[in-house]
Amino acid sequence: MSVWTSPRARHREMRAFLICLVAALALFAAWPTLDLSLSRSLYAGQFVHADKAWVRAMYEAVPWLTRALAVYLLLRLLAGRWRLSRPVWRRLWVSLLLLVLVVGALVHGPVKQFWSRPRPVQVLEFGGSEAYSPPLAPAGLNPERKRYSFVSGHAASGFALLAPALFAAPARRRWWGRAALGLGLLIGLGRILQGGHFLSDVLFAGLLVWGSALLIRQLWLLGGLRRVRPAQAQARAWIQSWKKRTV
Repeated sequence: MSVWTSPRARHREMRAFLICLVAALALFAAWPTLDLSLSRSLYAGQFVHADKAWVRAMYEAVPWLTRALAVYLLLRLLAGRWRLSRPVWRRLWVSLLLLVLVVGALVHGPVKQFWSRPRPVQVLEFGGSEAYSPPLAPAGLNPERKRYSFVSGHAASGFALLAPALFAAPARRRWWGRAALGLGLLIGLGRILQGGHFLSDVLFAGLLVWGSALLIRQLWLLGGLRRVRPAQAQARAWIQSWKKRTV
């Protein structure tokens, strides 16, 4: 039985997400300056690894690759509308929804604007002019501020690889989950080395994408059940009617 049809598997994944979320909230509530401690170890008058070739290349490439992937998914859905199997069609749609609605709209819109958190290079401790803001203390909306550290959009793009895992078989699901975790953390590491994000920006980007993915799957499932149950009821009624006619 797949995670798509197994309530137990879905509940197990939800518990894992909630445990990770509570652990992250507890960690940064108990140690709100953890971000500063980590970033300070990478700073010596400037962020010493910011200009490494792989860090710069990844920073420049991720937004373009994310846009290209979104366009590819959309074209694949349009071109193969009648030829795609339902599992493939479902994975493509969920991947597109995660990229466009979560990474593109939610992360780069309300979340960053509401938190209005200064980046490491903007805070006083690292040569900037802004006071440090802990990750669990959103500053509220202010269009005049250009402080978009929380959460990391680059890292969220990597974590979005989680989408194909939502409806996959267990072995494939684990593979996609590890790939999403590894890519998101690698991209996030690059942004931390640049002074563009704190550790918490990366971790909560992963949690935001993960939670959004689980929500999308649950809504998709509920919509599917609403379509399936009336069809099942009609089928049972037809069978009962046929039995009565044959008796």
